[in-house]
Amino acid sequence: MAAVAATDADTATATPAEATAPLPAATATTTTSPAAAEPPRGGLFAVPGPIRRLFKLFPLHVYEAEALPARAPSQTFLRIAGVDVELVKSNNHASPSGSLPFLLPASSDPRPDVPLTGSKIERYALERGENVINDLSSPRFEAYLSLLSHRVRPAWLYSLYVDPRNTPILSHWYLPSNPILRLFTRHTLRSAATSEILKTTRRPLIDPKDIFADARTAFHQLSELLGEDDWFFGSETPSLFDAEVFAYTQPIIEHVLAFDDARDSLFNCLTLHENLFQHRQRILDQCYGGCGGKS
Repeated sequence: MAAVAATDADTATATPAEATAPLPAATATTTTSPAAAEPPRGGLFAVPGPIRRLFKLFPLHVYEAEALPARAPSQTFLRIAGVDVELVKSNNHASPSGSLPFLLPASSDPRPDVPLTGSKIERYALERGENVINDLSSPRFEAYLSLLSHRVRPAWLYSLYVDPRNTPILSHWYLPSNPILRLFTRHTLRSAATSEILKTTRRPLIDPKDIFADARTAFHQLSELLGEDDWFFGSETPSLFDAEVFAYTQPIIEHVLAFDDARDSLFNCLTLHENLFQHRQRILDQCYGGCGGKS
């Protein structure tokens, strides 16, 4: 049996840290028999009859999670490593760490019932994968990883969560259909994204021009690093860093964020770097059959 990766999209990379994610991924309505519906009468903690009747009229309903794109770096890295993994929709409430993604090992694993999160997913991929992954750990690798976290991620968070022009995309990926819940969730996500941007950039206010200028510089440096090679750092095969870059370039290119202002859009930060477009397509072809990362 394949391992199961429960994920929501880049939340690992592209969503606000510990932000409220989509609502739970199962829909359930409480149903009870007449006998079971009536709790024992009397007692200190007995529920008053009017309240019981009220809750019978409004049974528990858990809304489905929105179908989110399968592009977090962990799941791409699992496929790069050659792990037979099944991707399923989930939410942060189902995760033991409170965040996505998490991995349920295959039934043949010594501990199949212990979910894996964070760096343990990477370790699992390296140990269980069929493909040999080059170890690129070095100060240079960490520096470029920091470039993604501190230069690209704030621009992504602003584009998706804060910029009101992209509310339709935010609604499609994350927000429930209920108007009240939609308003509350949108406010929560935007507040979390704003806080994360300010913490990362260490600026008193958010200036979109500065954020996109940082992202533009970062993508230029990434393009120079890749050069004419297929994979970063001159590796003969894709690595974790390739998955990290793909986790940004894929949704940016596919959905063309900030579409009505090309001058300041995050997509425009990529347009001068054809090799990054080609890199994204190679990952799609190898890991997702060229289908846009939705498999």
